[in-house]
Amino acid sequence: MNRLKGKVALITGGTMGIGAACAQRMAEEGADVVIADICRPERALGPGVDFIHADVGNEADVAGAIQHAHARFGRLDILVNNAGANPYYGFSLGVDEARYDKTFEVNVKGDLRGQYVAGYTSYALFADLLFTASSELSDGTLVH
Repeated sequence: MNRLKGKVALITGGTMGIGAACAQRMAEEGADVVIADICRPERALGPGVDFIHADVGNEADVAGAIQHAHARFGRLDILVNNAGANPYYGFSLGVDEARYDKTFEVNVKGDLRGQYVAGYTSYALFADLLFTASSELSDGTLVH
């Protein structure tokens, strides 16, 4: 299957969970993939898959990841905004401002940064955007 042959995908938060599954599947479909994450991959990435350390809460890191994709593969066709953070588990009234700010930086601003930097640079003018979301309930149940 080569439905994505010749395409380049950048996946934030791509070292585990939904992001890792997206990276694996896109690579299987022939895409070259750049994974941008704050965590190193737990397993070998395989041919056509590259890793760059990036925190989507930092605009310079997002720009660097997009520049890396372009430098490594010459283009960017697909952006998967998958990175997310939840530094606080508990009732919302108990969250302190620093943890709230970190959650907002990554989960809201991180997605906007990816779109903005990718869409308003010479590196990519594309229509393929994918946003993912999941949350974990206090009992450990994952909700998608």
